[in-house]
Amino acid sequence: GTGSDSVYALDGQTGAVKSGWPFVEPNDVVYSTPAIAEDGTLYFGSGDKRLYAVNSQGNKLWSFPTGGFVDSSPAIGPDGTVYVGSTDGNVYAIHGDSPLGFSRWPKFRGSNEALGRMDPYRKWIETENISMPNPYEDPDDDGIETALEWAFGLDPGSSDKGVILVPTITNDQSGISIGGEWVLGARGVGFSFSDDMVVWEPFSAKDLEQYPWLESFTNDEIAGQIHSEIELVTGASPPRFFRFRMVQQ
Repeated sequence: GTGSDSVYALDGQTGAVKSGWPFVEPNDVVYSTPAIAEDGTLYFGSGDKRLYAVNSQGNKLWSFPTGGFVDSSPAIGPDGTVYVGSTDGNVYAIHGDSPLGFSRWPKFRGSNEALGRMDPYRKWIETENISMPNPYEDPDDDGIETALEWAFGLDPGSSDKGVILVPTITNDQSGISIGGEWVLGARGVGFSFSDDMVVWEPFSAKDLEQYPWLESFTNDEIAGQIHSEIELVTGASPPRFFRFRMVQQ
């Protein structure tokens, strides 16, 4: 979607606009990110107060009027129903012919997660037997939402404030560095890294030469806390994901 009141489809290999596009019927800006159904139908809203359904060739299937701007991305239910909010204060449920085509960044010869065959968050929910799988819930009442427990490798069964870590990321002209802080006396402190958020490798500070993507590693005591930081060599294909975990004594 664009501010020029249109939606483009680009060739993923060349960046060229695909035949039949852009779709130019909206009469106002398209802030809404398209939701794509399994049959290729795109659903998106516009500032002209309508929800549009367009096929993958750029042909309009239908549009639905609301009483306000439709800026957010629609959601598609398992039966194909399209749900969308409007600035008129309503959420609409509109009949659709196809469910969401789930895909997690598909790529040739990718992992099961990358091919959309496994949801790593759902797998973690089942493995940890989380009672409240909603990513915004806080079942252990520690002030950390379930999604953040998963993303940062925290213990979802502990409400001990001592296990909460403070991740930091710096990305400037000098490069990218990733840091974590924890209280003195903590045990089991460590970084781990992954390319798919399923298989995690522990970072070993005892053998730094095994990491060609590592520029430097520091581990300092600052104001009663341990501060560790990894600086990456961005041109050496560093891992895509990092997380920190610790267990309080």
